[in-house]
Amino acid sequence: MESELDLVTRLRMRVVRALHLGHLRTGDRLPGIREIQRETGLNDRIVARAYRALAVEGLVEVRGRSGVYVAEQDRLSAKLLPETARWLEDVRFP
Repeated sequence: MESELDLVTRLRMRVVRALHLGHLRTGDRLPGIREIQRETGLNDRIVARAYRALAVEGLVEVRGRSGVYVAEQDRLSAKLLPETARWLEDVRFP
């Protein structure tokens, strides 16, 4: 069973990779709590806490009952640059 920290890490990587690849842009809506709950099997409260942790980091914005959205680029955490470096290490060039 996945822990809350693992879920936060996995959601963060999912959002960061999608941003890097251009699949997500500022303001895009992320999967709902129930969808993530079905995907992971975790309690919806854990999923909500994971999204809130990402919001505290500045990666996403939680808009009450409206959902969770990708934060504006200027609100992204300073940790994005090291994250970009780690992501680039995994990129394979032909």
